[in-house]
Amino acid sequence: MIFWLGVFLAIHVWRIVEIVAERRQVKFTEEEQELYATVFRGFEPIEFMRLLNAADRSAFAPGEVLLEQGQIAPRLFIVIDGEARIERDGAVIAAVGPGGALGEISFMQDRPTTARAVAATPMRCLAFPVPKLRRVLANRPAMRLSMSALLSGDLARKLTGNPSAT
Repeated sequence: MIFWLGVFLAIHVWRIVEIVAERRQVKFTEEEQELYATVFRGFEPIEFMRLLNAADRSAFAPGEVLLEQGQIAPRLFIVIDGEARIERDGAVIAAVGPGGALGEISFMQDRPTTARAVAATPMRCLAFPVPKLRRVLANRPAMRLSMSALLSGDLARKLTGNPSAT
């Protein structure tokens, strides 16, 4: 029994050392710190770093299409700066600014998008390729829960008419 207690203690000590080492390695740029503090605050720093590693940073000029209505979104976007115009059946229905998500319904429900997203101003986004993001979240229940909370909160803000608030 003492042997097994020693084994379990060694495993736990090793895991604690790994966690502390992971957290010390997390360094964010000023922009990443702002994103973490304003948009991704529900994630642990190491989780946010994993998300950043899964994302591409994309820039869009006014008029560029980010998502087409009625298609499965290939990427989930989080707006860093600028603004996207949301159109349904050719009519402008909303605008999404910094901190807002684009393609979240398609991502969460694995269904076609409900609207078209077009850059209204020069904008920069974190663009998560959906298959890559799903792999990152697959075996990390806490990250999946945090991502669901982030996207659900964004949808709630959009439904209440305040899509830019974070």
